[in-house]
Amino acid sequence: MNTSQKIIVAVFAAACAWSQTGPTQDSRARLISYLDGIARTHLEQRRQSIAQIQTSQDADRRKKAVREKILQLIGGLPEHHGPVTVKTFGTLEGEGFRMEKVAYESLPGFWVTADVYLPAGGGGPFPAIVIAPGHGPAGKPENWNWGVNFARNGIAVLAYDPLGQGERLQYYDTEAKKSKVGNPTGEHGEANVQPMLIGDNVARYMVNDAMRGVDYLIARKDIDAAHIGAFGCSGGGTATAYFAALDDRVKAAASACYITSFQQLLASPTGVQDAEQSLPHFIEQGLDLADWVEVFAPKPYAIVSTQADMFPFEGARQTYEEAKRIYGLYKAEDRIQWITGPGGHGNLGPISMPILTFFTTHLKGSAAPPTFTAVRLEHREDVQCTPTGQVSTAFGGETVYSLNRQRAEALLPPGKVLAGKADLQRLQARLPGDIRSLTGSAIRPGSPIPAVRVTSTAQRTGYRLETLSIPSDGDSEVTGLIAIPESAGAKPAVLMLDSRSKEEIAAIGGEVDRLARAGKIVMLLEPRPTPVGAESVKSPYLGLYNLLSLRAFLVGKTIVGLRIDDTIRAMDWLCGRKDVDRSAIQGHASGALGIVLLHAAVLDPRIGQVTVENALASYRMIVQQELHRNVSEMVIPGVLRKYDTGDLLLALSPRPVSIVNPEDATGAPVDDAGFRKELAFVFRSDKNLGSPDRIRVVSRVAQAGSGLPKMRVILVGDSTVAPHNGWGPGFCALLASEATCVNLAKNGRSTSSYRAEGSWDGVTKALSDNSGFDASFVLIQFGHNDQPGKPGRSTDLATEFPANLRQYVRDVKAAGGKPVLITPLTRRMFRDGRVDDSLAPWGQAAMKIAGEEHIPVLDLNSESHAAVQKMGPVEANTLAMAPPPAAVAASATTGTSTPVPKAPAVEPRGDPSAMFDYTHLGEKGSAFFGRMVADELVKSVPAMRPYVQH
Repeated sequence: MNTSQKIIVAVFAAACAWSQTGPTQDSRARLISYLDGIARTHLEQRRQSIAQIQTSQDADRRKKAVREKILQLIGGLPEHHGPVTVKTFGTLEGEGFRMEKVAYESLPGFWVTADVYLPAGGGGPFPAIVIAPGHGPAGKPENWNWGVNFARNGIAVLAYDPLGQGERLQYYDTEAKKSKVGNPTGEHGEANVQPMLIGDNVARYMVNDAMRGVDYLIARKDIDAAHIGAFGCSGGGTATAYFAALDDRVKAAASACYITSFQQLLASPTGVQDAEQSLPHFIEQGLDLADWVEVFAPKPYAIVSTQADMFPFEGARQTYEEAKRIYGLYKAEDRIQWITGPGGHGNLGPISMPILTFFTTHLKGSAAPPTFTAVRLEHREDVQCTPTGQVSTAFGGETVYSLNRQRAEALLPPGKVLAGKADLQRLQARLPGDIRSLTGSAIRPGSPIPAVRVTSTAQRTGYRLETLSIPSDGDSEVTGLIAIPESAGAKPAVLMLDSRSKEEIAAIGGEVDRLARAGKIVMLLEPRPTPVGAESVKSPYLGLYNLLSLRAFLVGKTIVGLRIDDTIRAMDWLCGRKDVDRSAIQGHASGALGIVLLHAAVLDPRIGQVTVENALASYRMIVQQELHRNVSEMVIPGVLRKYDTGDLLLALSPRPVSIVNPEDATGAPVDDAGFRKELAFVFRSDKNLGSPDRIRVVSRVAQAGSGLPKMRVILVGDSTVAPHNGWGPGFCALLASEATCVNLAKNGRSTSSYRAEGSWDGVTKALSDNSGFDASFVLIQFGHNDQPGKPGRSTDLATEFPANLRQYVRDVKAAGGKPVLITPLTRRMFRDGRVDDSLAPWGQAAMKIAGEEHIPVLDLNSESHAAVQKMGPVEANTLAMAPPPAAVAASATTGTSTPVPKAPAVEPRGDPSAMFDYTHLGEKGSAFFGRMVADELVKSVPAMRPYVQH
């Protein structure tokens, strides 16, 4: 076997494993407790500072300081003033109001869609309120009820779409007619990652949208510029709090179902939430949610709370009491109000009148009680502004991604080429401080050796394997293992970082086993956070670490920094062993942990040769690419203002580095030429330093038949996977000879019936005989027959279906296989030009289980749905097992799929006859979707890439 073949084997051994067992959920809970403990310390210090405020002058000084801090945390506000460019799209007349549909530029080319509600009588000028909706996908239609009622009571309203909502999706899929990344919080989270890397926050654009809305309003003759208010609920409550705090023109504000206290929020089941609600360093800088209210003092402010809100009611009470004291210093206790009501999040119906009264009192100066009549929007298109329903398709323009990329290009200098050793020494002197400051890493090499516990021991041929428990911050711990060869004397060592199962990586024949048999001490570390947990997945693009990252950011920590500390602790313990040759310690890491190892090696010179595989090539790539996947655990706020991965590589000089299979921001491979182009300044610097070959780049590309480990892929599912009529045959045809494809899918089966009839026993039996295979992947796709209406097969979406999938996954793991879930293939039925999407909930359930079980998932449902939508019904019909009947073909040209004559109402359990339908696949369909599955598989399971033919 040649060198490149050995590397492929090594990469494969590490990359094709997932965690089967590991720390209990208590380990993750202890990490969260540690972070919350840091928060409590900062919040207590803030409480003491607030207690020192005894006069209005004291309060003014704090207000000034708080505003400066907030602006610093969000990256300042965009510098764009002057007249606002506006597009108009017609008006709507109603009882007691008139509504104008507009779009205005908050930045050049960055359009905000909005509805302007005006009182029907008189020409004004009217007081006006800027209203932001919650995090619902509809956007401004949520505020139809408020817009109408405010207008009827003599107050104009600007109800706008926040970015990522309504007509302003930042990642709009023109084929699927929806966001590529998920719900609005997913849009906000995805849009926030890139600004965070340059020290900004997506909130800067949100605040600017509202402020430019005021610019537009006060330029109108029918608006009273001296009486502008702000109001919003949930995400709109957040937007209102920020906007009101930073725009002096706002004279009265009410934030609903958002204001609480971090003391209560962090301890609640909800915890931290959306991207803009969790500003990095916010708590560390001595701030709390009460500051949004107090910086507005002494102007009228209403905290609006519901008693069963996910934003804790007790926290709202605490904030109200604190803010009331601050308002009292201004002799303005009557201007701070706590409006409360029953029910859960967003239940403002019972307290609509007090909210309306608050604004009529403070914006109109009216003592007369207002009138309120709940109204419902009948037709959403009545409030739609753009002709197409989306800014991106109506008139294009900028997005947060494009604006941030332009800003980054202006702010960030290109990578600096080092002229010689003096430049290198300056970089090596500066970088450790920058790393610690930005990541929150606190442990320094040579710290007291941690008291590592050996929890189990196993004797193997030639070495001993010990399972370890390593103390970390607070009460948290890190697990790992160490393989110790039997030979005497000090031995070279390898520190491995891998988030996947230590049991599998250490299996006989695996990487740990191979290195230990070669006489090296091998320490495998599972850095925090483990397990990944089952947090709400805001977007499949953001991954499973997003919310935990946001929690860490609030207190000045990062997941990267926490893992750096774990790595250095492990090095302290390793170097303290008498059987370790401290001059010969190598570091190996994969995936997101490759970034951790590069940082740790810069801080710890005891780590000699460094190898990272399947790791992000550069942070700048995230900024340069519109979309990114699963980078939340690698994000370091403000990192690009100080350094990038190339600087880390240079700071490791003269230590050798191997880069195996580098990836871009989406997880796609970056070839040797692309990597060298991206990091050209690094290679030029190494040449100037006299070590042009110090960094070795190894591509993942390999030729089939070249000595790859033997692989088996087992397909499990229903007829859309099965031989003769599913995508399985097309998929299997793409695999190289080193991969055996076994299609055990059967027609008409569900997650319940496949097991009940004994078919699953055949899968587990096959897994029990793994002779001749280095690994077995089991690809599982169900959903079609789990839907209602299939007697004896249907399962409950909320309970049975996920439970069945989870058991399949755990069975595969227990049998030594590698489970991969696949969301169900779309049906190809159209109605009025749109593809039926009834299987989407079953796909979402599968994705949730995959996240909870920490295994790969292929979102075939979304990918196939988008592809079929793009094809249209005529072309989609060519994917079936037979040509469509004449009536079906004619119907397809109208954009609607007509029912197939004499088609069975329920899919048969046996092989379907070779007739046309909208579910099963002929040869063309099998090849098309088989290729789709193969392409998604190599993205999610990089170890499979050499086995898929292109």
